[in-house]
Amino acid sequence: MIDRLLRPGRGTTILRRALSISCYLVSASVAWAGLPVWLTITVLIDLARDLVRARPRRPRFIISRIFLFGATFLLCEMVGVVAAFLLWLAYLVRRPAIDTYRRWNFRVQQAWGATLLGAGRAIFGFRYSVTGQETVTPGPVILMLRHSSLADTVLALAQISKPHGIILRYVLKRPLLFDPCIDIVGQRLINMFVQRGSGSRAQIRGVAGLAERLGPSDGVLIYPEGTRFSEEKRATNIARLRHRKRFTELAFAESLLHVLPPLRSGTNALLTANAALETPADILFCGHAGFEGSATVGDIVEGNLLHRTIRIHFWRVPAADVPETEAGRTEWFNQEWQRMDRLIGELSVLKDVMEL
Repeated sequence: MIDRLLRPGRGTTILRRALSISCYLVSASVAWAGLPVWLTITVLIDLARDLVRARPRRPRFIISRIFLFGATFLLCEMVGVVAAFLLWLAYLVRRPAIDTYRRWNFRVQQAWGATLLGAGRAIFGFRYSVTGQETVTPGPVILMLRHSSLADTVLALAQISKPHGIILRYVLKRPLLFDPCIDIVGQRLINMFVQRGSGSRAQIRGVAGLAERLGPSDGVLIYPEGTRFSEEKRATNIARLRHRKRFTELAFAESLLHVLPPLRSGTNALLTANAALETPADILFCGHAGFEGSATVGDIVEGNLLHRTIRIHFWRVPAADVPETEAGRTEWFNQEWQRMDRLIGELSVLKDVMEL
């Protein structure tokens, strides 16, 4: 049933949105109508959790913080859906150019992401330290972003789109279509929703197509790893390569301590399509440290996101410096990804020093 709701098609889209919006609306109503009661319950749970610990500590109210953020998220979703509906009505009345309509929706996306990230910072108390931001502009750029947490999914909105006005085209996994705002606004913008592990030709062509007709205020974002990093995933990947006796890939995977090896199909397709353009985009890399250990809700329950210092660094590679052959690009990207791994190690050390 779930897979069917993710299939393309007008009927499927209407059914999926009807179900998702209804579920989010009911959840938001329950959360906000009973806010005092729920907060009282979550505070009591937090106090009880801290009392039964072997080493009692000052209450950190993790469950209460998660509830508050969840309630804020649900409210953002409902406001975003209403805003998207109003934009649709305005489009029917005014019939603006498609680029104008996309800019309207981009502003909704910006506000949604900025609000969520701002709420996260206020509720969980994490802060940012950013270097290399001067390399973000001008566009167009293809952004290679390290993926380690639920929280870094709105990082590019806050650090690139909002301050620099760059409209990013995302490569996203299809299950995110169950989020009403991502489903509605995300499909009005130029994005590609992929089925993880599919690797179909149509899907790869779709990813490659994101590089076409990029303007000075445009960019493409892809998570080369294809999934959030964790030590368990790293170990599983290494064990699988060793079992299959793919020793070259194994040596590369073992050399990476803080990131997973990039998935080749999507990244290569995007780089190949970009290289074929008359004016290819520069490649922008973003490494960050501080979100580690918060890849799942369970990690956040353990307090792994609380009072963190998130250190972020950007660096840019001019299109002219990217090799022209596919083999050359693969070797070049491997070297840049190893640079990403080293950078995260260095940022992690700095983060730990700042939090002492």
